[in-house]
Amino acid sequence: MAYEAIQFQLLGNNVLRINHPSLPATPATYLTAASAAAATTLTVRDNTGFSNSVGGDILLIGDYGNEQTEIKEVDGAITAGTSLTVTALTFAHPVNTSVRKIVFDQIEIFGNTSASSSGSTSITTVNIDPTSSYTEVVLTAAQASTYTFFGVRGVRSTATTYNGGYSDFIASTGFSYNTVGFIIE
Repeated sequence: MAYEAIQFQLLGNNVLRINHPSLPATPATYLTAASAAAATTLTVRDNTGFSNSVGGDILLIGDYGNEQTEIKEVDGAITAGTSLTVTALTFAHPVNTSVRKIVFDQIEIFGNTSASSSGSTSITTVNIDPTSSYTEVVLTAAQASTYTFFGVRGVRSTATTYNGGYSDFIASTGFSYNTVGFIIE
């Protein structure tokens, strides 16, 4: 299954601002009991559609941009009902906190000397920052000077799978004045 390509911007001073991948519509649920920090069991409205196969689903607990939102993995067998076993929580979460499956929890960044994924080099892989509405990465001076184009793709760390689609590659100088990207920016 191919997913939409992740979108990003190249800001000044070698900073990439990467938009979070879209969230699938389902499965999604919410907490019906508060969860303490370090808890490994979530009590949810319904666990239908969640899976622990192939390393387990990756969950977004909370909403992108909230300070204590976190990404955790389903870490145990699921039986129909209202319980999900996950890797230990970092934060406490109140009743009604959303719990959603996300497809990818990391972003892989590529550099190239042309505006193509063909022949590109993986520069780094970073975790998605769920506490922000986007993830920012600062390229090193060496990375910024070695490559003239940059692209990204989503990674599911638990099974090391990719979304199959690279983003468009953006020139390190930004969009040229006669492109749609320049107008939007």
